[in-house]
Amino acid sequence: MAKSIKDNDLKLRKNMGNRLKGAIANRGDLTYQKLASHHNDMFGTKATRQTIQNFVEGHRRPPISFLYIFRLNGLNVNWIIDGENVQKDEGLSYEHKYTVKLHDLGLKHIVDTLIVFAEQNKALSENNEELETLKLENQALKAKHVSTEVLEEENRVLKEENEKLKASIAKMKEAFSSF
Repeated sequence: MAKSIKDNDLKLRKNMGNRLKGAIANRGDLTYQKLASHHNDMFGTKATRQTIQNFVEGHRRPPISFLYIFRLNGLNVNWIIDGENVQKDEGLSYEHKYTVKLHDLGLKHIVDTLIVFAEQNKALSENNEELETLKLENQALKAKHVSTEVLEEENRVLKEENEKLKASIAKMKEAFSSF
């Protein structure tokens, strides 16, 4: 029984991969690298052309974040997932249309959530950049502070040596004045 589930899963992934490959090819101007780069920009990941290739070959199922990227790039995610074009509802029963609408609402909620996530991720990235800049400025200030402390210590030591020299010169003057 486990083998049949595994075989069925592989078949589903392969079918989804074939539909994804066809959808990308139909766009003409879309490449695996463009999809991976778009995902990286939106979600701060390190996806590559090979990541998309793994989806197309059925080695892996695309996670929801990639489905979102596919949708943003004009691909019909519903068709990629299950081979049905849920955009066309001519001749469908009321129950099927209702199920499609629920499916669309669920997908809309997921997409809305992903949009919020992407915006928060972008804001977080900007905050991280600002934090790194502040850290560098802080390090520069600390280095300047350390330099100031070192200079103050050197100045103190030089003043002590100067006082000792003055005292030594005063003693020499006193010694020479007695001649």
